Amino acid sequence: LYVQLLLKQADGTYLHTNVIKPVADDGKFSIGGLEPTAECRLILTTADSPVEVSTRIRNWKFVGETDGIALPHDGTPDGVLEVKVNSADITTIRFGIKQVSVLRSNRHITTKL
Repeated sequence: LYVQLLLKQADGTYLHTNVIKPVADDGKFSIGGLEPTAECRLILTTADSPVEVSTRIRNWKFVGETDGIALPHDGTPDGVLEVKVNSADITTIRFGIKQVSVLRSNRHITTKL
């Protein structure tokens, strides 16, 4: 998985920064060098090339995102989180994903009509 960074522009749109950070096995990621007044959009994705929106992650379901400040979550479980950067590091960002159950059967059922 990767987290991608888009920065909010003066006109309210978001511009991709080409910052694409891998998510570690423990779920952690780090993005440095942001201005203290920056407003950004983080996108959780499997893509290692720039994207503007999140896409479904195979066998996983988005269940919510939070910056840890405006709890409980942003209200739209879509793999996208808008964050206002302050002077301190934000260490409470969470992307909630849940593995989707897959039903499989090795039994063959025959029906006579």
